[in-house]
Amino acid sequence: MRLKIVLLIALVLMLSSPGFGQRKRREITPNIVVKNLYAAYKAGSSPFFQTKNRALVDKYFSKKLADLIWKDAVAARGEVGAIDFDPLYGSQDPQITGFVIMDTGWGGDSKYGGADEAVVQVTFKDNGQERMVSYQFKQGRDKSWKIYDIHYRSGGDVIKLVEVLTRATAAPQASEIEGELQVGKAESVILYVGMESGDYAAYCFTNASKAGRAILAACKNGEQCRVSGTVDEGRCRVPGLEADLSASGRISKVSTVKSLGRKK
Repeated sequence: MRLKIVLLIALVLMLSSPGFGQRKRREITPNIVVKNLYAAYKAGSSPFFQTKNRALVDKYFSKKLADLIWKDAVAARGEVGAIDFDPLYGSQDPQITGFVIMDTGWGGDSKYGGADEAVVQVTFKDNGQERMVSYQFKQGRDKSWKIYDIHYRSGGDVIKLVEVLTRATAAPQASEIEGELQVGKAESVILYVGMESGDYAAYCFTNASKAGRAILAACKNGEQCRVSGTVDEGRCRVPGLEADLSASGRISKVSTVKSLGRKK
């Protein structure tokens, strides 16, 4: 009986010791955080784009990235914000096969950063093309791991989510743009084609917005349209256009708008 009591006391001390608590917390590794993020996405409880639960964003991301994600969702007001792609796959219309979440790459060397950093890489094919998404982690004072950036890799290009969202918060610049108006059901675009270079530039807007109503009141589909106003950072989808855009943005304010008629 005495032996049982001694063993029970030893077990209680072990469970209440700081070391055991730390080991328990460390079970939620960066790899598990990423698995939980994709599981939440599939279950319809993704932290992205929603504005009802800030705690859901803080659950996965560091304060800086969480602030940027939340601010973008609130500013978008249900429309397309700076994140105009699927944030878990890095593309607008993902068709995913061969999806693999790799083991955690722990820090402490030049490859994965300091001892309080880690990387989890996700590989897959999107529409048949090899893609990779890298989740960059830092460990907080409470020993929890949070994502502080997401890197999207396609070929030799790398897009960083923090940079995308930071550019979106920069002060917008007044611009004058001119091109062919292509009217869509909910969104439209003014498409500029360089006469000599052949480069494409696209500037989109939501039809129901104040800027959109002003443009559609002055210009008709297929006409050349000249707009002076404010263009924010953002990418536009141009139906049927596969070429890369040399420039793009979202028209948020209009000061003047004029139809130039159809191009001859």
